[in-house]
Amino acid sequence: MNQAEKIGHREGAPATTPAWALEFAFSLAAAVWRIPQAALQGRNRARRYARGWRLGLHLAHVGLGLSLTGASAGLARHRAAARRACALTEDSRDLAQWDRVLDGLERALRLWCKQISHEMAECVR
Repeated sequence: MNQAEKIGHREGAPATTPAWALEFAFSLAAAVWRIPQAALQGRNRARRYARGWRLGLHLAHVGLGLSLTGASAGLARHRAAARRACALTEDSRDLAQWDRVLDGLERALRLWCKQISHEMAECVR
């Protein structure tokens, strides 16, 4: 079983998430906050970087259906940090405009991953 297949998923979510899909979730979060993606991997506690990794964890958990353990593994964070990040992101949904942005990001991530997976399957045939 490869690393991508070891990532935990929530019940009802796809059985595996390729590493490129998890990477894209974090790339998307970095782009939203206009920060270098490499900053998400470090332990920099600057607010602008923290917002990025919180959003990345949230997108991996909600958008890709990863368990909190699986999402936190993508950034080498503890599960408790992922739980807190997702809770903070969910709390920010009280702002209607941000809620629409998060919905759009989650939907875009799922659609992009589905399309890429389909195209990759076509290439293998």
